[in-house]
Amino acid sequence: LNDGLCSQYAKLTAASGRWYDPDACLAQLDAGLAAVARGQLLQARAMGDLHGDAGNGNFTFTLAAFLAIAGDASFYSYADSSAHDCYELGFTPWRPEYDRPLGQPLALAERRGDNGTLFKRSFAHGVDVMVDVYRGLAVIDWGGGARSVAGGAGAEALLQRAWDGAG
Repeated sequence: LNDGLCSQYAKLTAASGRWYDPDACLAQLDAGLAAVARGQLLQARAMGDLHGDAGNGNFTFTLAAFLAIAGDASFYSYADSSAHDCYELGFTPWRPEYDRPLGQPLALAERRGDNGTLFKRSFAHGVDVMVDVYRGLAVIDWGGGARSVAGGAGAEALLQRAWDGAG
């Protein structure tokens, strides 16, 4: 996939006011799904700020998007694009989320919404992922009450309503 999975180097887009372009993100996810279906290696590198709520939200969104499409030979990294040269290993820090057990995916991601912009996927260790590409919302339910959320206050409820067809 192109660098900047659903993050476009964290440059604010004028059209959406978001840190990514939803149409480009959806195209990247579709390309990733096609590669996984062919049994190809998928390397997804997301980029953005790693500081504060905005940085954590961007990280969570890109990780959730990746988990929705990942296959057996899929790899993810997130680089701090606020650094001068974020391609250096020192600007790709290890995150605690990487240590959480996922288990195998139980199935391919289910898709809903206009043009399949909503993704939902579950993993063997009780991890559930939901992503709304156009609203920039994502929830990773790690199990045991631990969650990572992108999209601010109320994001989980908005995402669930969209999934249920009421939002």
